[in-house]
Amino acid sequence: MEIEMYKKGRISNDEKLLIVPFPRQVADMSVIQECGNKHQFKGRIYMNDSYSHGAFPTFIVDNLQLSEGNWYYCVKLPYAGLIQIGWATRGFTPRSSEGLGVGDDEYSWSFDGSRGVLFSKRKSYLLPGHIRWQPNYVCGCGIEINGQNTRIKYWLNGKCLGTAFEHQSNIVSTTVKCNLLPNGSNTTYFPSVSMSAHSRKESCCEFIFSPEDMTECPLPEGYKPLLGPKLSPSKVPIVSCPYSAYLVGN
Repeated sequence: MEIEMYKKGRISNDEKLLIVPFPRQVADMSVIQECGNKHQFKGRIYMNDSYSHGAFPTFIVDNLQLSEGNWYYCVKLPYAGLIQIGWATRGFTPRSSEGLGVGDDEYSWSFDGSRGVLFSKRKSYLLPGHIRWQPNYVCGCGIEINGQNTRIKYWLNGKCLGTAFEHQSNIVSTTVKCNLLPNGSNTTYFPSVSMSAHSRKESCCEFIFSPEDMTECPLPEGYKPLLGPKLSPSKVPIVSCPYSAYLVGN
């Protein structure tokens, strides 16, 4: 029953989440490396002059779509830097050569803490409070998928920054209305990041999908992690973890 509750709204045929460059030719797959403490997977994106990549490559979770419910993931920022973190949907078309990533079209939304701004439809919106991330900060990114009440929120080192985007509501203090349903009532979502990757400079971020590794930006109450319960070979029972998410013991 707990597994069924977790899977509701999560469309994926794979237990492992696959992070890929988008489009595929924008970066070599070798930039995606192992990371994680208790849950290890290929979720670390590291770029320097030794790897082939565009100037502003985008990476997505390729084998996941979310259709309903509250979902959350984190991104660790070892070097801080210019990184746009958010959600995208069908129709999303990043263009690395033009500096366009997640949040730079009508099919995606993002936050960049190096500049303290939100992005939607190629426009930027400054957040109040001079919010800036620093090296080794962790950014949490949540989405509440509920039709006309869909919204996106952000956290920084466990502190909630509030609602960034809400369907048909003004974006921060502007009069610009946000459209979180560009594909209508059947809009589904997947995580995405876009990173500045200039020559002679290192760029890095680490996805965190398991609540076991969300120590610096914990899973908020009422949200589900992108990685949840599964049957382990040792048949370890499923136990509750904080805030109604579920996981399998080691």
